[in-house]
Amino acid sequence: MNASTKKIESRQNAQFKYWRSLTEGRGLKKGEHYLVAGSKLVNEYLASDSENVRAIIGSSECGASLTDESESFLAHDFFDLSSSLFEELDVLGARFPLLLVSQSPLHQIEELSKYTSNENCLVLPLSDPSNLGACLRSAKAFGFKNIVLCAESANPFLPKCVRTLASPLFGFRFFQGGSFSTILGELDGEVLCLDLDGEPLQDAASNLTGPVTLVVGEEGKGFEKWQQCAEQLLIRKVKIAHNSSVESLNATVAVSIALWEISKRLN
Repeated sequence: MNASTKKIESRQNAQFKYWRSLTEGRGLKKGEHYLVAGSKLVNEYLASDSENVRAIIGSSECGASLTDESESFLAHDFFDLSSSLFEELDVLGARFPLLLVSQSPLHQIEELSKYTSNENCLVLPLSDPSNLGACLRSAKAFGFKNIVLCAESANPFLPKCVRTLASPLFGFRFFQGGSFSTILGELDGEVLCLDLDGEPLQDAASNLTGPVTLVVGEEGKGFEKWQQCAEQLLIRKVKIAHNSSVESLNATVAVSIALWEISKRLN
């Protein structure tokens, strides 16, 4: 048996209404919890980040029940929802128990300089949660744990972002700033911005000696709107050199290549 099991069948249940709010950005802004879906990811969280798991939410009616009798499953409270309620929470259609997980703390942008003197940083003003999740996956792979979010950024705890990351969110240090333009003014040290008009990244990275802050342009806008600001701040614009038959790379591909190139030069 789990630590405790509770049946929930009413849409007016306060816990259910709170969980439902976590499927969209408004509920997540409270900064308390988020939902994790998918059998592989659920099991990975239970194996590596179990101390931050607060509950398991499933439904015996629609097959999203627990069959695992391992200690990691049984150590947490289980909420057994009616099929209709569970389907409202299971927005990705995983049909597997969800995890309620504590969010990691969100740091203020003013704290960023304490870490960027000896650690790399990635600025992601991406509004699409799937693109944000894909970039976070690459950031984790190449050791960029300081992540700056802008007012334009999607919430990293949205279900689509968590699914695309496909790895536990622990280990990241998130910083919340204002608009993209104001965040540019908060950056110091070696700052590289991905932009089609920049110098080849391979050339710029050849003389890197210390931590780097990599900035991604806004989706569909790049740095055109912030050109003057970037010039005043002496931010270096870089691009991923590629075959001219392709106009541009999408943000997730460009970020992955850039992170690989930077980490290769610094390690």
